[in-house]
Amino acid sequence: MSPIAGAVLISCFLLGAGLVPDLLQPVSAAVPATYDFSPYPECAKNESLEKKNVPKLASQFTIKVEGKTTDKDNKFEFFDSEGYYEAEGQRGATILYQDGKKTTYLYDFITGKAYDISYQTCQQQRLYPSGCNAYAIFIAELAGHSTAVADQCQFVGGPVNYLGDKETIRTIPVREWSQCVYDHKTRTLSISRYYYNKDNVTTPFGSANTPIRFENVVINGSSADQNKTFTYDFTYYVPTVEDEAVFLPESGTFCPNWTREVKAMPKLADQFTLNLLTVAQSAKEVHSLRMNFDYKKQLVTFITDSQSATRFPVTGNKSRSVYRSVHDYKSGLAFTSPFEPFSISRKSCNITIIDGSTMDSRTSTTSNTSAIHIRHANGLFGLNTDGWVYIGQKEFKDTDCDVWACLQPNVSGKSILVEAYWMQVSKYTNNSLDWPTDRQTDL
Repeated sequence: MSPIAGAVLISCFLLGAGLVPDLLQPVSAAVPATYDFSPYPECAKNESLEKKNVPKLASQFTIKVEGKTTDKDNKFEFFDSEGYYEAEGQRGATILYQDGKKTTYLYDFITGKAYDISYQTCQQQRLYPSGCNAYAIFIAELAGHSTAVADQCQFVGGPVNYLGDKETIRTIPVREWSQCVYDHKTRTLSISRYYYNKDNVTTPFGSANTPIRFENVVINGSSADQNKTFTYDFTYYVPTVEDEAVFLPESGTFCPNWTREVKAMPKLADQFTLNLLTVAQSAKEVHSLRMNFDYKKQLVTFITDSQSATRFPVTGNKSRSVYRSVHDYKSGLAFTSPFEPFSISRKSCNITIIDGSTMDSRTSTTSNTSAIHIRHANGLFGLNTDGWVYIGQKEFKDTDCDVWACLQPNVSGKSILVEAYWMQVSKYTNNSLDWPTDRQTDL
């Protein structure tokens, strides 16, 4: 990650992550550390100016930013980011685009931890002090995290001045506020400027108080940082988060410490019917399975429909086979026949001993004697293994689901990630007929 990206990390973190109702509020000077701003006239309180507070943002929002950093030699670095924040859950997410790379961060403002979940990884980091900078403190303070952020980052904010109406930014008429901020750790003094749309100007996003730009200029620091300017243009802001799945690791990413909630996974019933679709893209195969499972009667019925082709996606019926199998564990026999409901001729039935390698069977060995048994329902798909972690709530096929994830070994000895989606049935009723307590919709 470039130095600018490192500086931007918490900026983006706060930009889309930790903002509470008072998002864009100035840094409070009431923090343990202090600083004397009096030698700098631009930092003094101007009593002749109109007193007007910086507007606050919503308790839940989505925001997008185009960022630019300019050094003393007028060299530029650019980045884009998307930010999401939810005050109720004290959580946030940021997607950072820079140097052709996409980096995704999740933030937990209760535990003070950040998680880099880019490229199906889960790297836990401390929220402080790794991401402290003027913009982060600005956003955090406006978000209501002054004691958690400004104190831990050892930043001190000076007086806030309302400078009134200014020229347009990106053709939008704006109002301006300014404030000096001192960073004790780097001994850097900078001046921050906050721009919002004018009172009588409605932005394309429909909000009366929309952040338009944040700008921070170093006025006293190291020679390398002197006159360095950080500019954040807010190109999108809405007071909602359309899909709360942005606060969760993407499918295929195992991040067990992220979710605070602990919830036991439901159990499959002893009797059930399910449809299972398996897509093997590398093998260019699609397998559809309908299973009727009855643990009490020791019976399992399969109808399998397999298709294969020379390329993916698999289309047509040229390489298609459909079979019906019945496993009777009381007799230990498997009955298999082609499933051709419209064919009167060519009926056949192959009777064999149940193979212990099928998904519904298990093998036990006692005194050098092996026996085949039916698996319990929760032994299917590895649902009875240890290590399942509740991930959160996601949508699957327009259905709200609770999701659990688990790392399981495959035949090669490597770990694979398995996710189980269970329908939140309490939200779905059909007139007076209630659905079952839990119904699994995806594995």
